[in-house]
Amino acid sequence: MIAIRMEGGLGNQMFQYALFLQLRALGRDVCIDDVTGYENQAEDSVRRPIRLKEAFGIEYPVLSDEDRYRLTDSYPGFFNAIKRKLRGRRSLEMHDQNLVFDSKFLETEEGYFTGYFQSYKYFAQVDETEGAVRKAFTFREDLLDDAPGHRNILSQIRQAAELGEETCALHLRLGDYLDKPELYGGICTDAYYRAAVLDIQRSTGRRLHVFIFSNGPETAREWAEKNFTGPDFADVTLTCVSGADEEHAEKDLFLMTQCHHFILANSSFSWWAAYLGKERGADGPVNPLLEPDKLPSMVIAPSRWLKLPEQEVGEDIYTPDMIRMDENGDYVPGAGLGLL
Repeated sequence: MIAIRMEGGLGNQMFQYALFLQLRALGRDVCIDDVTGYENQAEDSVRRPIRLKEAFGIEYPVLSDEDRYRLTDSYPGFFNAIKRKLRGRRSLEMHDQNLVFDSKFLETEEGYFTGYFQSYKYFAQVDETEGAVRKAFTFREDLLDDAPGHRNILSQIRQAAELGEETCALHLRLGDYLDKPELYGGICTDAYYRAAVLDIQRSTGRRLHVFIFSNGPETAREWAEKNFTGPDFADVTLTCVSGADEEHAEKDLFLMTQCHHFILANSSFSWWAAYLGKERGADGPVNPLLEPDKLPSMVIAPSRWLKLPEQEVGEDIYTPDMIRMDENGDYVPGAGLGLL
C-alpha cells in the first residue's frame, strides 16, 4: 500500500491527488491521509480546508489509522514507544524535494509519501494518455450557483472575448506570502507584473482585459491603480476580482481557467489555473499560422519559485510552454519563448 499525506491549500491538494491518479493507473493500492496534515493548524494561521469534493466532486479512499501506524511505525502506547527507542523507528515515510521530480515515487510499491509533488511529471503519463487529471478536475456545474459576484465576473470574461479582446488571469498572492518574505518575497515584483502585462498585450496586438485575482482584493485594487497607469497601458483594461476566501477558493480558480492568458504568482493555485485553462476547447496546441484568429495561450511564470539557494530547489514545476520572467521583468531562457 501507498499512502499520500494531503496538506496545504487547494493547489497543493490537486498536485497530491494528481499523483494519486498516476499511482492508481500504475496498479498501486493507494489511499489518502487527509487528517495528519491538517490536525495541527494553528488558530492564528490560515486554515486550509480540503476542497476537492466541493470543487470537483472528488471522492477518494481514506487511509485507516491502522495503516498509518504501520506505514509510519507510529503505533501509540508506552510499550511501542519503548520498542522504537530500542530498535529505532522503521517508518516508510518518503518526502519529496523542493520542485524536483523523483521517479522513485512512481516505482515504490509501499510507502507513506509526504510533500507537495509540484511537477506535471508526476502525472504526465496518465494525463497525456487518458486525460485522467483534467477529467478529474472538471468543475462542478453548480459551482457558481450561490456566487452572484463570481457569475458577474464570468459574464465579463465572456463578453470581453466576444468583443475581440484578449483576456488574462493575473494572480497576485498576498496574505500568507507577505508573512514569509524570506521564502516568497522578491520574486513576483511590480516590474515582473508590469512587463508580463505589456508583453502579452504587445505580442497579441489586441486590447487586453486583465482580471486580477488575489487573496487581498482591497490591497490589490490599490496596487493595480499604482502600477498600471500611463500611456503604456492605454490598451489594457483591469478588473480586480473580489477574491473568495479559503472556503471557496475553487470559485476563483474556475474563473481564472476561463481566461485565455495567464500571469502566474509563484503559487500552485495559479499554476493549476493555467494548466487547466490554456488552449481550452482546442484539439491540441493552436497553430497561429493556420488559425490566425486563435492565438495560443501565453503563460508567464516567475523564473524563481522559492527564495532558496539554487542547490536546494529544482525547476520541475515549469511546463515546457511556460515563459519564464525574472524579478526585473526580463525573460530568462526557456522553451516557452518559442511561442512569441
